Amino acid sequence: MEGIDGIVQVLEIGIRTTKLRLAKWDSIKKIPNSKMITGIVENWSQNPGSEQSFVLI
Repeated sequence: MEGIDGIVQVLEIGIRTTKLRLAKWDSIKKIPNSKMITGIVENWSQNPGSEQSFVLI
């Protein structure tokens, strides 16, 4: 996604936006779900639900 790179943690998935924690800057950013759908997301978690998940954007 434009403007975001590296490892991020998904904090909350809402109806219109997704809240991400950017590990590189240790900051939180809200992204419209329309950008999440059109972007390439690579999920590196091995056991979803059992521990915190991180995605590479």
